[in-house]
Amino acid sequence: MKSRTITIHLAKDDLDRYEDALKLPDMFDRFDPDDDHEEEPVLFVKQHPANPPRWKLLLDEAFDLSALNLSVRSVSAVLFLKVRERTFAITFGHGWSMLDDGRFVEDFGLKAALGAVAPDELRNVDVMRPETAALRKRQQTGRSSRLDEFEIDQLVDVIRSVTGRAADDGFAKKATGSSSLKLSAELDFAGLGRKCAQALDLFESDAYQASFAMIDQLRPVSDPVMIGTLDQLLLGALNNAEFERVYLSPPEIIDETAIVGFKFQGTWNKTLYSDLDITDYFAGRRTDDDIELETLKAHHVEIQFEVEGTSFPRWKLYKCIIFEVSHGGHQYILSEGSWYRVDTDFRDRVIDFYESKVVQSGFPDAGVAESEPAYCARVCGRDGRILFDRQTFRVPGEATGYELCDILTDERVLLHTKPGEKGSSTLSHLFRQGVMAGELLAREPEFRNQVRDYLTRVAAENVELIPVDQPNARDYTIRFGVIAKRRRDGTFDIPFFSKVSFQHSARRLGAYGFNVDLCFIERVDEEAAG
Repeated sequence: MKSRTITIHLAKDDLDRYEDALKLPDMFDRFDPDDDHEEEPVLFVKQHPANPPRWKLLLDEAFDLSALNLSVRSVSAVLFLKVRERTFAITFGHGWSMLDDGRFVEDFGLKAALGAVAPDELRNVDVMRPETAALRKRQQTGRSSRLDEFEIDQLVDVIRSVTGRAADDGFAKKATGSSSLKLSAELDFAGLGRKCAQALDLFESDAYQASFAMIDQLRPVSDPVMIGTLDQLLLGALNNAEFERVYLSPPEIIDETAIVGFKFQGTWNKTLYSDLDITDYFAGRRTDDDIELETLKAHHVEIQFEVEGTSFPRWKLYKCIIFEVSHGGHQYILSEGSWYRVDTDFRDRVIDFYESKVVQSGFPDAGVAESEPAYCARVCGRDGRILFDRQTFRVPGEATGYELCDILTDERVLLHTKPGEKGSSTLSHLFRQGVMAGELLAREPEFRNQVRDYLTRVAAENVELIPVDQPNARDYTIRFGVIAKRRRDGTFDIPFFSKVSFQHSARRLGAYGFNVDLCFIERVDEEAAG
């Protein structure tokens, strides 16, 4: 039997007609089988217009190719089957692009593939990190490997797709899973229904959890119907003025020293704000009518830069919203314009860890508009605090230098600080900086020597805070200080994905023996800050 590659999609239970699963069903030719089949197969085919290949336009400049009929015609097809009262779509060519995504189960392919592949026979894994949504990476190996052999952190990375050799050669030779299941196997038309049934068994089984349980703790939501439902829950919270459940955060890392504030484009209020607050946006709206999703995506947050003194639209307001909601027994989080389903137990573990690490800062308050560099400079030079902000130290083999911390105290507290209002991405960057500094302090003698040289110049009496030999990490506390105003309920908080990133960083530092915690440095009016 010939080996073939097919791509299988699983429709949701509520699909009544095959045509309802197609974006533009009238553009397809429908074909029904000549004979009766148990699977009730129906084929939809779309022929695209013939066009010359793109490379011909370049060659026409030097050659007369008119005598040749150089044209390319692509054909897309979708085959529907009924198997065990479920509808499957098998796509050919660009047929996948003709499907209405909202009609299909979004994690079918991933779960089926994880159930199909042997745990030690993975070849490709695609992952992304929610707090840095632009960071997506494909990891490939030259040989079959286990998941723990890939550079994947099971706390912060989300698996989007896997490829590997199937454990059962009778099912497939190779399988790739994301929203759909792509497999290579020996089969004929009569075997398609059985192949779909096998894929359904794999999807419905929980056997994958033995080796790949991490995929259930955090999943991107790609189903348009579910996204629409969640967006309506967001609008309900906004229109009911439940502003304590919604807050705004820049969706990317920004240089706070280069900007003076934010404005909202689309409102009459042109006030410049030092941080983002959803109540400020609503106070400046031109109407009291309920807000609509289109408005959240049409209005923008502007940044005003210090040098130019001008404002530029930077992000859609929707992309700045962080919102958490319960629905259908699951927790969902909107972050940086994308929805995620969060396993409740995973969420509780992350929050418990975070809350166990929050301490009183032990540092002075910050001014309401005080920058991080200005704050660090102001509070150092007294009470045993030594300024390290913007002091970088080189290590062999590295092109750039690294900070030890922003402030070092005579009690061996290394404070790394960033403004909390600058967003989840900025906080995640802060945590990564702390990890790098801790690892260099523990591992690199040259890094410690340069830090000691600096201490000799600015605070010679404290040079032994950093020893020549490898330090005992348990003598040090790496503290992450988030500069922020209290929320309207009087509390402090950081976004959920920042909590995940903090736990990841704290565990890496804890492996060296460092004590790790997090504090909030409160923003108050300038006079109170002293």
